[in-house]
Amino acid sequence: MANHQNKFNCFIIGEGTLPIQCAEILINQGHVIYGIISADASIINWAEGKNIPYIKPTDHLGEFLSQQPFDYLFSIVNRYVLPQEILELPRQFAINYHDAPLPRYAGVNVTSWALMNQEKTHGVTWHIMAAMVDAGDILKQVIIDIADDETALTLNGKCYESAINAFAQLVDELSSGTFVATKVNLNERTYFSRFKRLRAGGIISWKRCAYELDALIRALDFGFYPNPLGRPKLAIDSNLFIVSKLEVQGNLSNYPPGTITNIEPTYIKVSTASYDIALRQVLAINGQALSISYLVEKFGLQVGYQFCDLEPNQVKQIEKFDQSIVKHEAFWVERLGTLESITIPEAKQTASLHLKEPQYASARMFVPDEVITLWSQRHPQWHRSDFLAAAFITYLARIGGSGCFDIGFKDIELQRQLVGLESLFASVVPYRVNIDYEQSFAALKKQFEFTQLPLTYVRDVVTRYPSLRSLSDRGSEQFFPVVVERVETLEDYQGPLGSDLTFIISSDGKKCCWFYNTDVLDDDSIARMQEQFTVFLQGILTEPDQCIAYLPLLSEQQRREILLEWNDTQVDDPQDKCIHQLFESQVERTPDAVAVVFENQQLTYSQLNCQANQLAHYLRSHGVGADVLVGICVERSLEMVVGLLGILKAGGAYVPIDPEYPQERLTFMLEDAQVSVLLSQQKLVEKLQTHQENIVCLDTAWQLISQLSPENLISEVQGHNLAYVIYTSGSTGVPKGVAMNQLALCNLLLWQRQNVTISSGAKTLQFAPISFDVSFQEIFSTWCSGGTLLLIGEQLRREPLAVLGLLQEQAVERLFLPFVGLQQLAEVAIERELVISNLRQIITAGEQLQITPAISQWLSQLTDCTLHNHYGPSESHVVTSFTLTNSVETWPLLPPIGRPIANTQLYILDGNLQPVPVGVPGELHIGGVGLARGYLNRPELTQEKFIANPFSTYPNSRLYKTGDLARYLPDGNIEYLGRSDNQVKIRGFRIELGEIETVLSQYPHVQASCVIVREDIPGNKRLVAYIVPQKEQRATVSELRSFLTQKLPEYMGPQAFVILDSLPLTPNGKVDRRALPIPDLHAELTDQYVAPRTPTEEILSLIWAQVLKLEQVGIHDNFFTFGGHSLLATQLVSRIRTSFKVEL
Repeated sequence: MANHQNKFNCFIIGEGTLPIQCAEILINQGHVIYGIISADASIINWAEGKNIPYIKPTDHLGEFLSQQPFDYLFSIVNRYVLPQEILELPRQFAINYHDAPLPRYAGVNVTSWALMNQEKTHGVTWHIMAAMVDAGDILKQVIIDIADDETALTLNGKCYESAINAFAQLVDELSSGTFVATKVNLNERTYFSRFKRLRAGGIISWKRCAYELDALIRALDFGFYPNPLGRPKLAIDSNLFIVSKLEVQGNLSNYPPGTITNIEPTYIKVSTASYDIALRQVLAINGQALSISYLVEKFGLQVGYQFCDLEPNQVKQIEKFDQSIVKHEAFWVERLGTLESITIPEAKQTASLHLKEPQYASARMFVPDEVITLWSQRHPQWHRSDFLAAAFITYLARIGGSGCFDIGFKDIELQRQLVGLESLFASVVPYRVNIDYEQSFAALKKQFEFTQLPLTYVRDVVTRYPSLRSLSDRGSEQFFPVVVERVETLEDYQGPLGSDLTFIISSDGKKCCWFYNTDVLDDDSIARMQEQFTVFLQGILTEPDQCIAYLPLLSEQQRREILLEWNDTQVDDPQDKCIHQLFESQVERTPDAVAVVFENQQLTYSQLNCQANQLAHYLRSHGVGADVLVGICVERSLEMVVGLLGILKAGGAYVPIDPEYPQERLTFMLEDAQVSVLLSQQKLVEKLQTHQENIVCLDTAWQLISQLSPENLISEVQGHNLAYVIYTSGSTGVPKGVAMNQLALCNLLLWQRQNVTISSGAKTLQFAPISFDVSFQEIFSTWCSGGTLLLIGEQLRREPLAVLGLLQEQAVERLFLPFVGLQQLAEVAIERELVISNLRQIITAGEQLQITPAISQWLSQLTDCTLHNHYGPSESHVVTSFTLTNSVETWPLLPPIGRPIANTQLYILDGNLQPVPVGVPGELHIGGVGLARGYLNRPELTQEKFIANPFSTYPNSRLYKTGDLARYLPDGNIEYLGRSDNQVKIRGFRIELGEIETVLSQYPHVQASCVIVREDIPGNKRLVAYIVPQKEQRATVSELRSFLTQKLPEYMGPQAFVILDSLPLTPNGKVDRRALPIPDLHAELTDQYVAPRTPTEEILSLIWAQVLKLEQVGIHDNFFTFGGHSLLATQLVSRIRTSFKVEL
């Protein structure tokens, strides 16, 4: 038995999981680990969990180890060579683990070399570290048998197990003093350098015997672990393929080596120097699986065909070049693993592009000789072709919106060296660009030292490292949307290599050509880009000291068109009118027309005006006037619209409070707004406990209010005064109030009355909650046009079939809906074969409109109905409109948002507030009279988002930074492209993902969280929360749901939760949202599944599964847990009613 009383202390340096296993042995036996030296994230996480100090190997190693005396330094899977002064620090000695039977097979990758040498045994060794690598005295050695089918993966696994067992024994011997150090016989030493590589780059020589080839394949099979050596390759003509599986056959070869002796659907039999072998599995050089039949058909392979062997001079050429680049492989692996792709703004993005053979076109570009000559004279240190390449790349940085990206680079010198080797080594390499927009172009000279790149890499590298597997999965070895290639003359260009755009430059820098994939870029796009590039080149010459950020991309005529002509929207603005006055004018025109209908109640314009006046007089008597905030928290009813109008008539601004909001959110909004009066209803008073003193219940107090004057009030309210404050989601974790003025809203109403006319008395459905800004447009645009507003109850508005029935019954002509609402109505209408013949206008806003098959089919049946797509954030309400015309079949899948409405200016700008050209994305900025005053009680945020307008000569003119990405189409319409931040729109609701994450971080058992929107099923957006729980106490999904319900509205609650050990990170340390896994609802359903027991339960289960788009749903499964939300719930209720013929 070992004497465990002699405990020691130590440090561990290494990578992978083996150091953790060994450290656990040390801890379990009572030994002390003073520190860990590793760059491996898994080891660092383990050390943090054990409260063990750690550093990276490059961080002052000597200082870290010298803090206190220690006994041993264990080097376990450590790739760093430690200097002698480090080895001398332990009081005892430094001990290294080596995965071979020393003194044979010292060095690196030795398990593979042992297999290639067809060794029958291998081993592992723990030895004292000496100045010579792997040459110190042996402390423990274990010999391992090698099986006939052993691979590098399985042999490494055996070594791993043996290493752990041997280490446990060694620790016992060290602690008891019974270890034995055995001198090594250096005469038997064999050494394999880290940079030793395969013969002929791994290309198979058929002159070798079958078992050598079999050993080669197995030796290079590392499974899912990194393979630093290479892959075995089959040469067919000038093409190379990876051989991943072969079998030695039982018959001796009777044909010359390399001869095909048989072809079957699943293998090709080939002769060797001994036995035939069967090629079973072949991959493309980038790792894409290929069928045997593909090879046979592509190359016309047949029995008798002979694969050629390389000539000795070819082998020598390959190995010489391979050795010249092998030391740089780590550089290329890191570079390829952190590729920053650039997006060509004009490129079409559709999945179908990858399903067909690309077609290419070219467009030569004339670069005036004086441009190049003048630059060369001013900057003789720049080669002419370098200048043109650098200018093009810098132009890409401007239009792509990012200064850091990779392009593909193909240079003349590398092509010369690769003659005859193109199939083995990459001819296009990534060139990292990191441009500082604040520098001048001339200052970028060092950025474009094209000759300073390490030459290239072996093309199979993407198949050998797990970090590069995503490149392999792309199905093409071409990873770069854009390639810059230098050639002697343009006629020397050999054709495309899979990129979307290749910029070809002659070596003298006088000529260039754009070679492009016509499925991605069309002729007009290239023409625009060439025009922009020409303007950019001229800017470099005329403004040599100008920052890159401000070099022009637009000609003067283009700039005038974008900034002035497309923004020429000025009409007489309604400076002298307020919202209630527009309404009162309509009352004078149509006093007896019906203004509003709710269930079996209705009010004429005159009646509504009188009731609103009475309420306004009451509010005036309670101090309500200009810019005084009045809360309104009521259910959908006539009282709701009377309340809104009465507040405006009193001169105040209404603050809508949704009674369905959680108590905490209600309290925050009321406290933040500090409303002077809160209009409500008696049944809601209990929810408003914190503001009892200023609540006015419109139902119970109306008898008193109705005694007041019904006459119009004299109003001193002007355009700059507030009309409402509506709260939206806030990224800091609390909602923010958008304070909207009268002028902005009157401008919208007058524009809509003039441009989107409805017939007098036409009915408009009031669908949106009043806490949603589109409700203002629904209500007041109807009243300013003499229409009838049709209110529906909260329950009814959630049921598409009932809404359709109401539209038909009431002959509704106009409908405002978010995209998801429109989609649901269309689905139900098609299913029930309902055509709403009176419908004349559908106005959609709130989120991006998609012309889905259901919407297309339904709208094609509504022959007299027009679809309008509106856009506008809460900070400005509607600012653009696009009307879809012609036949539905011609409508784009994602319609543009249109052009600015009256007295509104839109600017698409880059990060430096420079206007971008047509087709180039930028952030949409809004100017004109339609802007809100700002955010209530948030002056810093107001100043950040509402900035001075650099394009206006009017004093105090402002722009609102929307955070929305957009681009101009050639006809001046604007295409919406999404968000530049974490704000999203779901079912018409604006949601800041940061607010949900902030609330989640307040839960005590959550260590980290990330919330994203997923659309794994087309058309079904849902919020998914990814949670990293505290190690001590894990949060359950039900607890998290319950917690969020108390803090956030229903529409902000995630539909799915995923518990992770850690959030995936990008190479620069940010959360990699693209790597977050798809929620595994199937597993959760399977674990909890209880099958239906009755016919009724079977029908209900089927309905649930259809609505949620799941395979099955058990009787105890929660609708909202598996992706349900309020709008899907309406579908559920509708289908249950239909199936069971019951009312719910």
